[in-house]
Amino acid sequence: MAIVAMIIPRTKSAAVAQCSGPHIISQGLWKNITNNTLSSTLSTSSINNDPMVMDQLYDWSEYDQGLALGAYYWIHWLTQLPGGLLARKYGAKIIFGFGNLSTALLGLLIPIATHYHLYGLVAIRVIQGMIAGTMWPAMHDMTAKWIPPMERSRFVSSYLGSSVGAAITYPLCAIVINWFGWGAAFYVTSLIGIIWYTAWYFLVFDTPQQHPRISETERNYIEENTAEIVSSNHDVKVPWSQLLLSGPLWVTIIGHWGGAWGLSDWLLRSGRMSLKNVRKLATFVTTGGGAILTLGLAFSGCEPTLAIFFMMTGTAINGAVSAGTLASLVDLSPNFAGVLLGFCGLITAASGFISPLIVGILTNHKQTVEQWRLVFIIATVNLSVSAIIYSIWGTADVQSWNNCGPSTSVNDEELKKLNDDLIINQDKIDSQKITNKDDTISREKLSTV
Repeated sequence: MAIVAMIIPRTKSAAVAQCSGPHIISQGLWKNITNNTLSSTLSTSSINNDPMVMDQLYDWSEYDQGLALGAYYWIHWLTQLPGGLLARKYGAKIIFGFGNLSTALLGLLIPIATHYHLYGLVAIRVIQGMIAGTMWPAMHDMTAKWIPPMERSRFVSSYLGSSVGAAITYPLCAIVINWFGWGAAFYVTSLIGIIWYTAWYFLVFDTPQQHPRISETERNYIEENTAEIVSSNHDVKVPWSQLLLSGPLWVTIIGHWGGAWGLSDWLLRSGRMSLKNVRKLATFVTTGGGAILTLGLAFSGCEPTLAIFFMMTGTAINGAVSAGTLASLVDLSPNFAGVLLGFCGLITAASGFISPLIVGILTNHKQTVEQWRLVFIIATVNLSVSAIIYSIWGTADVQSWNNCGPSTSVNDEELKKLNDDLIINQDKIDSQKITNKDDTISREKLSTV
């Protein structure tokens, strides 16, 4: 929002001309309003060349605006897989915490860097995106160690706190920008990020065993419900060949591509649905429901109220992804959950490049209702295909390669052999005791004679 606020607005005349009605401002009136607003704003802001004045507006072209807004994602997708690997080595507390702190500190530099050159803003956004790419895979690594399988949907839904944060931040930033200028929005949000990191540092720990204030009962409960599928050995190598050839993983990635609630945990605890079916239901709600709503958006025409309804509802049901593919990645391999999310993010982030590219091709110099309808229909097809594939082939079973590498665990066959040996040895001991007892009785009889 702050980046949009620093740019002189431009009109989309083709789209405005197509939709006429009481809710649409005429093009001529819009130009008058825009010119009057800009003249008053520019007279107080953009003519000031003082480096310490941070609320001036910039006359950036569409290309420049695309650079400023899209720079965050240029390297973001490349660092997701390393994020999962780093979390396995150094722990999620360091990786996730440092990522948030670093992006907050870099945010403090944005107003100054932007004043000197657009590329200063672009450079900071690229670095922020690169660091942020490591963060969510790290959280998945921590989830596998702390959260039992039956409670993961509810916990992973807490990831959507980022959406709640956005819902709060947007109106907050609007107020801050209105009162103090767009530069203040970066300072306020960065300060909140620094305060958050302070709480994270003192309250969060990578595993239940490291937490100094957790109760013994809670620690035992977590260990009992995760011990069989989560290894404490972090030196185990990632089974890349088996991971890359895993059908369930690729099905999950496809489902996540399309979709990129405590209800699910209740369904699991009550026994009404299996874990696999809960994951499928949640993913279908996200992608299938999203497809229906996107199709509605495509044919909403010039009705802004209807379009807003479809967009808001689509955003709301997207929360079900926390009980679907997002949680399924932990189900497939708790030991490599961070790596899986990183790999999944590496693949699905491609949609972040492909989607704007398609939109740009279809709407460049053609900002018409028909062209945007085609954009939404393509999105509908994408969501529908993802929903169908995951609904048919999706799974939540722990994969065999989850326990690859050195392990001290004993499989069923070895356990049976050990048990048989124990029974045989016990029989020998009992037999020897009987023999010794008979010998003792015989000697006692001879002594009495």
